[in-house]
Amino acid sequence: MADHPDDPSDLAYVVDDPLSYGGIVLWEVDDVPVAMAGHSRVVAGTTRVGAVYAPDGSAAHERAVLASVCDVARQRARDVLAFAAADDAAGTAALRDLGLTPVLERVLLAQA
Repeated sequence: MADHPDDPSDLAYVVDDPLSYGGIVLWEVDDVPVAMAGHSRVVAGTTRVGAVYAPDGSAAHERAVLASVCDVARQRARDVLAFAAADDAAGTAALRDLGLTPVLERVLLAQA
């Protein structure tokens, strides 16, 4: 959150709630946190992966923590959802490499 000071997200919702159910995975190298990712609470057998972040922007660290959180999510839920931009070939490929299959494209519309 320090890297995004204008983010209006509530700290308790973003950090405290996921910590309460094990929804955050922290990736460390030599005891130093290098990336984190989260998944939502399991509802109706489904969880959503999100909040993949590496402060140094390392794609390798992001991939490692994404793989870890997907593994944790699969252990807890029947269905695991993840979102990737349709034009993000690398992101989509990374999700496919983890065994996730695209099922639909979502469009978000906003009033101008």
